[in-house]
Amino acid sequence: MGGKYKPYKPVLVRKGTGTKKCDCSFRLKARYTSEDGLWRLIVVRGDHNHEPTETLVGHAYAGHLTSQEKDMVGKMVDNRVKPGNMLLALKDANPQNLTTIRQVYNERMTHVRAKRGQLSEMQHLMRLLEEDGYTQWSRTKEDSTVIRSLFWAHPVSIKLFNQFPTVVLLDSTYKTNKYMIPLLEMVGMTLVGFTYTIGFGYMCNEREPEVTRALEKLRGLLLREEDMPKVMVTDKDTALMNAVTTTFPTAAHLLCQFHIAKCVKAKCKLTIQDKEMWDDVGDAWNRVMYAESAEEFNAGMDFLRSLVGEHSNLMNYIKETWLPFKHKFVKYAIDRYMHMGAHAKLKACIKDSKSDMCAAWAAIHRCTLLQHTRINAAFQASIFIRKHTFKEKLYDNLRGVVSRYALMLIAKEKTRVGKCGCTTRRTHNLPCSCRLGMMTTIPLTAVDQHWRRLTSTSAPDESQPVLGLSIGQS
Repeated sequence: MGGKYKPYKPVLVRKGTGTKKCDCSFRLKARYTSEDGLWRLIVVRGDHNHEPTETLVGHAYAGHLTSQEKDMVGKMVDNRVKPGNMLLALKDANPQNLTTIRQVYNERMTHVRAKRGQLSEMQHLMRLLEEDGYTQWSRTKEDSTVIRSLFWAHPVSIKLFNQFPTVVLLDSTYKTNKYMIPLLEMVGMTLVGFTYTIGFGYMCNEREPEVTRALEKLRGLLLREEDMPKVMVTDKDTALMNAVTTTFPTAAHLLCQFHIAKCVKAKCKLTIQDKEMWDDVGDAWNRVMYAESAEEFNAGMDFLRSLVGEHSNLMNYIKETWLPFKHKFVKYAIDRYMHMGAHAKLKACIKDSKSDMCAAWAAIHRCTLLQHTRINAAFQASIFIRKHTFKEKLYDNLRGVVSRYALMLIAKEKTRVGKCGCTTRRTHNLPCSCRLGMMTTIPLTAVDQHWRRLTSTSAPDESQPVLGLSIGQS
């Protein structure tokens, strides 16, 4: 605390900063003597102009991290542990630890910079993609090395996409990095009921040409032309909708019911002051979206009009924004396609919108690996674990060949009471209740190939079940 603070730039005033220097007169002098190899410590002046400290917590030197603690923090940074939890882990390992949260933040930044070295953020990101074996594609600005767009996909995700290309969900967001660069996420559906990320793409904008380029790279991941997706699910983004129509002309295009419900709920809160009505309006809108016939849809719309008013702002919003596309999201209309109930909530793995692109990629990478492990475990469970529920003769041809998720859907359909409607047969390509009633044993051919891809060696054909990836190699 000796001496006085001398600012580096006297004119510059930094708010929120301070100094420990208070012109304390305390002085020590140390001298090394070569004769005996010892240090001599002399107190030149022993008085202070301040009170002695009661604790060393908050003093930078006392709270510095040891080399072992730095390694520990580095591993936690790589696994995206929150700084508060890092500090708790350090203090659990050493109760005498005097480190503060600020020192943890500083060490975290030091670790990130040390890994990057002299590379720029984009160069480091592309190096990470190359080290982990990702398939990647980038586009640069004309006559420049500046990256305009970047697309990448994990090798195991590519295998999964070639085995399960039936349904693809697309969503674009700009809240995953501090630069607000749009990120396009592409998600598929497996036979075990889990979603998997196919690929991601950073785009310079969300206009149709840029989105189309990203979807063309997605299409290029497929090995066979006949394996094109049958259903594409998006939100109501005009550029994305047009790009889907251009790139995948044979696929049915649907709108995500989750996004629509979210938009209607937000509009409801803006236009209706009575908070007690919000849940009633949400339930009424769900009744419209999940109508199983045109009659139920019309009845649901009549109930919604009576609830909010024919000419209310909310009703006008629904009429102008969503009803022109009702054939893309209302249940009775979309049940003509094998969509498997796909309306997943995307972007779950990226929760920090203030990080850089490398940190966002690290979150995506770890989420992807966890997905692969979970899917692989479900594959093995479908092959080797025989659930007691499916021991009856009806499932003799399916056990160990068809995924347990598909068997559960069949079992649920078997217990259906009332009119069948054959919805499960259209949306999942599985036997519906009316056909199950005529079967003593379900033939394997009654189950779509999508639900039979559980082996790792067979080639896709109609006589043999296909796939089950050796995902552990990723």
